[in-house]
Amino acid sequence: MWRGSAFYLFIVHTITAEKPFIRFSLFKDQNFAAGTLLIAVVGLTYYASLALQPPYLQSLMNYPVVTAGLVTGPRGIGTMVAMLLAGRLAGRVDSRLLLGIGLGLTSWAFYAMTGWTPAVSQGQIVGVGLVQGAGLGFLFVPLSSTSLATLSPEDRTDGAGVYNLARNIGSSVGISVVNTLPTRNVQINHAEIVTHVTAVNRALDLPAVSQFWNPFDGCRPGRTRFRDHHAGPNHCLHR
Repeated sequence: MWRGSAFYLFIVHTITAEKPFIRFSLFKDQNFAAGTLLIAVVGLTYYASLALQPPYLQSLMNYPVVTAGLVTGPRGIGTMVAMLLAGRLAGRVDSRLLLGIGLGLTSWAFYAMTGWTPAVSQGQIVGVGLVQGAGLGFLFVPLSSTSLATLSPEDRTDGAGVYNLARNIGSSVGISVVNTLPTRNVQINHAEIVTHVTAVNRALDLPAVSQFWNPFDGCRPGRTRFRDHHAGPNHCLHR
């Protein structure tokens, strides 16, 4: 409720105030409008994938926290090197070419990650991370300069703020979505499995199961915690 009220006040303030937080007149500039939209999409997709990788490495591949950080760290090196190169090439090469290179590298990295399994090697993770980071570096520099280049000098400060706000909103939405969907799917799958197992147990006159396996239930490997009528709620049984 309060979010809706805050959004309503924001819209009313933006439309009626003499000096609003965000001036819609900025979006009359086509370069700025297109660049702001694109950076929001980049934040939505790129940062969402970054949020999934550490849980993937630690949960499915059993990487320690330090190892997960070491194999994902080279992505930052790729971004740093690409941003240095893009900054030097910005005045000599068409910005559209740099954007195309960045989008191509990022797209290839996303495509490569679709084939990852728990058997993927650390070298592959590092290599794809370097390419993905380089793609982001080639995107950031020309995109920000092109988006703000055609704004008047007095509007560039406000434009930079709106540009960064769009990136942050996009990344926040993307991270929230990719963290919510897997959790919801796991809960739905567990509920369906418990329903089927309980039905089978009733047909075979076995104890009813009200809690399916939880990898963090405290039982030693090879056993899991079930709740049944005979052994009590904290009994570890073989899977």
